[in-house]
Amino acid sequence: MTLRLTIAIALSLSAGVIAWLGGRRMLKQTDDPLFVDLLFAHRTAMIRIYFLLILVTAVLAPDAGLWLASVALLSIAIGGFSARKTLYAETWTLPQYLGSRIRLIAFAGGPWMAIMLAPYVIQHTGARWAPPVLVVIFALFLFQQRLLLFGVRGEPLRDEALTARLEPILAKTQAPRPAIFVGGSETGRATKAFALPNGKRSRVVLTRALLRTLEPGEITAIFAHEAAHLEQYAKKSMRIRVWIGRVLMPLLAVAPQALFVTTNPQEATWLSLIWPLLFICVIVAALIRRQVHESEADLRALQLGADPLALISGLEKIHRFQGTPRRFDAPREQRMTHPSLARRIQAIRRAAGLEVAAPPALPRVVAARKPATFVRFTAAALEIFDRAPEESAQPARAYRYESLQSLVLRKTLGGWELIGRAGKERIRLPIAAVTAVEVQSVLDSIDSRFAHVPVQPRIARSARLTALLVLLMSLFPGIAFPPIIASLITLFSASAPSLAALGITAIGAGLMAFTHPSMPFLENVIPAIAAAEALFGVMCLLLIRKIPSAERTRHLRATLITLGVMTAIVIVPSLITIASGQPMLRLFLVARDRPSAPILLMGIAAALAVAGRRRVATVPAIVALAFFICGTRMFAMISGGDPLLTSREPTWIAPPRPSIVQKLDEMASQLRISPEGKAFAVRLSNDEDEDRTTFGIATLAAPVHEITATDVAFAGDDRLLRLDNSETRLQLDAIDLEGRSDGWKVDLPPMWEPQLIAEGNGEWLVSGRTLPRYRVTRLSGRIGEAAYRSELIKGDAVPAVTPPAVGTKAVVYATMTGVSGRGIMSPWLLMLSQAGLGSEFWRASGTERESIGRSVLRPGATLWLPDSQRWAVVAYDNSSTYVGTIEENGKSIHASGAIEGHGASVKPGRGSRIAMHTPTAAFVWNLATGKAMRLACTNGMVLDVALSDHAAGVLFVRGQATTLELYTTDVLQ
Repeated sequence: MTLRLTIAIALSLSAGVIAWLGGRRMLKQTDDPLFVDLLFAHRTAMIRIYFLLILVTAVLAPDAGLWLASVALLSIAIGGFSARKTLYAETWTLPQYLGSRIRLIAFAGGPWMAIMLAPYVIQHTGARWAPPVLVVIFALFLFQQRLLLFGVRGEPLRDEALTARLEPILAKTQAPRPAIFVGGSETGRATKAFALPNGKRSRVVLTRALLRTLEPGEITAIFAHEAAHLEQYAKKSMRIRVWIGRVLMPLLAVAPQALFVTTNPQEATWLSLIWPLLFICVIVAALIRRQVHESEADLRALQLGADPLALISGLEKIHRFQGTPRRFDAPREQRMTHPSLARRIQAIRRAAGLEVAAPPALPRVVAARKPATFVRFTAAALEIFDRAPEESAQPARAYRYESLQSLVLRKTLGGWELIGRAGKERIRLPIAAVTAVEVQSVLDSIDSRFAHVPVQPRIARSARLTALLVLLMSLFPGIAFPPIIASLITLFSASAPSLAALGITAIGAGLMAFTHPSMPFLENVIPAIAAAEALFGVMCLLLIRKIPSAERTRHLRATLITLGVMTAIVIVPSLITIASGQPMLRLFLVARDRPSAPILLMGIAAALAVAGRRRVATVPAIVALAFFICGTRMFAMISGGDPLLTSREPTWIAPPRPSIVQKLDEMASQLRISPEGKAFAVRLSNDEDEDRTTFGIATLAAPVHEITATDVAFAGDDRLLRLDNSETRLQLDAIDLEGRSDGWKVDLPPMWEPQLIAEGNGEWLVSGRTLPRYRVTRLSGRIGEAAYRSELIKGDAVPAVTPPAVGTKAVVYATMTGVSGRGIMSPWLLMLSQAGLGSEFWRASGTERESIGRSVLRPGATLWLPDSQRWAVVAYDNSSTYVGTIEENGKSIHASGAIEGHGASVKPGRGSRIAMHTPTAAFVWNLATGKAMRLACTNGMVLDVALSDHAAGVLFVRGQATTLELYTTDVLQ
């Protein structure tokens, strides 16, 4: 058992301990008159803690996340049982309680859990099980009501007296006559009633606890409310929506995952993690939209014959037994599935024409926690005084009850607070603990006089749901971050400016990720996610049409400030580099490396335009367009003055079929190939000691033989050099393919990150930084000779730039411009800049060096091209690799071309060939002829590339398989 798994198990079990401690704490407060509010605050805090614990355990042990979550939930149930039993006066035993809970979760929640877990099941069982999984989900939904009734131990209602009381309600309802069931535990306190619409087979379930607790008139009124729900779902449009959900959601859970498991198993893991979150968000959004149905059902219940006073008292008892407060603040209430009890009572009284109960003796003055602050409740208003009311003629602030959307008493970390909302103004008044009960009694009598707050407009709900979906899609790797910022703004405001910014940024980021996918393991997923994100961006723009023109300036300032700050964070550090010279080329690099900046600017322009500030909106729009133009290679070419910048690409040649394909049993990297391509070596990933790595050596016909080495290099098809580095020495020896030494070895001084190169004529070269001063040094000699030459390279050349030919006198290398020592500002600019200050190229021979060119591009590598007496120079911007050449004694660099992608592990070969790779493709380029071929990797990733005299080897990983493929490069001549 690993340490991470042990910690995850401990955290899962600790949830039960927390539940036990929290329950003991609540038992001490049962006599508090405000216990219901305290219990609700306690539940909210516990849910957040439990969610955090389960999330942490899933991160620590993702493979065991499912059963660890089950352990956590079980420990919570066990830990909180004793307190629950006392609080709710229950008589069942722990096994009875656990059995009831497991039964309810397994049968009532079975269809929903099956949908959430379907991608996970298919990932681990294979795509062939997708049809059975789909059939099981369809069957679960088909028998969903029967499973739920079995889960709650439902049985038909046999109380004839109660059935007779319900008959007048059934006679008036316009929905098909439902069957009436009773369910729930005999000892539990689940005081609930719910409707199960299903056409002529509809049902209404009344829990046994509800029948024990409520009076017959109250039960009748609650039943009328549920019958009203059946009428709502009896509508044809509602039935169609329900069946579309029952068919569409299972298909979305199964079909995409089956495709990913078949094409690329790595991508299936992402869907298994993301799908439950998306599904839960959709369900929560659907439940929130049901709030209007609850209000309509209350009013329809009165029309069906429910006694309004019985309906009110029944609702009050249900809320009290469930521990739900009477009131919520307006923002929270809008996000809930049901209106607050106070709001429902207000609507029922208004519809029934009932008078509001007389308030207690008013005015009433209570003290706040702040010194010299008092709150006075009058018959018509809430008044706040900065000193005692008898000492002040007028209150500092006053709010008529009709102007308050909400006013609630809540327990916070600092104590009791009176929290309210009047229009856009928020009210927060700390209340002394001794007056909390008095304040609550006043609120109970006046809360039905507060302003009517309509259910959250559909446009706001739709906007927030769309923003949430865009936010989740933007979290995928490879998608630009601006939609995340715009989504967060929309989740808080749901205004026209935020929707416009979200729509434009989502379209921009989606198109960018769709046209330039950058994640190799998600190359099928990311384009689909990007296309969906762009479509959701269009939906955001369409939603704006439903917002009245007079409201389209709301939250404009907050949207502009947030997007403006993010734009400054992205752009300003990079713009500092313009001060280092070549401003036009530096501007090209900034625009090229910061594609999120113009997307943010377009979002700002969209927010201004939708708010009617079209003239002002043209400024960020023009700046964004200028950024796009400045980031093109054509702009860099027109600006001129950079030796490597070019818009020319090599002549692409269709690659031949691989001449050899060989699978490896282990994950590997750092490919080496013999001159004739008859043997290969790879660094194996089975050794955790980075200083003593393992290489696998094999021919194309023989199995892999492992040796321990820091680096290896082929000196022929049947001979290679082995470099072994330790703390005290560096040893070089010659071995055959079986790892047997031929008797020659030489001891070298220890080096940091040594690299080995061997020539077919027996020459070798080791380059690195010698200890203890980390000076760049190259050691060279000939196989069979004990003597070797040592040369110190002045400057900051990296080991990889040294030429393979021992006789070459000069070394060409690159440094960042900021570390060249020219002027005092360079180091400061280097620290402040996110993009670096470009590169400077040097030629060094012994202790002498000279500058041969500068570029705004980031330095990559310099490579000696065998048989050509030339060097290849490689540099990068954020999305391309640029290659140039320079003669051995030349004074200027000549651009050879550019390719899309950041080419890593650049290696030289004979015939002016170089090889490099991106995560998704390998490139072999003949700089003399200008021909190149792209060896793309489908559904996988390129690990390394190597060159032999006439071929190129590419190391791929696809799923769990590592493959070596060999391609001839004669087509590039």
